[in-house]
Amino acid sequence: MDIEPTLMRGKDGDAAVSALAAAADKGWRIAYLAVNADRPLAYSKLRATVRKLAGGESGSAPQGPVLARRTFYQGATDAQARQQVLAELKRAARGPVLYLSAEQGMKLWNVAADGAPAAAVPIQDWAALAAALPQ
Repeated sequence: MDIEPTLMRGKDGDAAVSALAAAADKGWRIAYLAVNADRPLAYSKLRATVRKLAGGESGSAPQGPVLARRTFYQGATDAQARQQVLAELKRAARGPVLYLSAEQGMKLWNVAADGAPAAAVPIQDWAALAAALPQ
């Protein structure tokens, strides 16, 4: 899932953390995408935010890698950078890779081999996330 806008701009911070924890309890591994950060300092700040969320007491977000775009300072759009990172995750994963976005309503996307999100499932709210995940 993207740190921005899905996690950082969400009004429901506690609900998001609970939903991610429920997904992790179902066996899903969470990876946080910081592809909107096109400079190392911006990435470092986003990474620190996730570490803070995941390093808290009970009810904290699940720990997981905070993935940056492949290269900084080179004009890839956020969408291109996201697709590159998702393609690398898809190649490395042993099972399905899903991408959660909240830009225009929450959606859970299957990730194609090329990293492109495909076949979206709308998610009503954070509380519905764990139930929407495949077993």
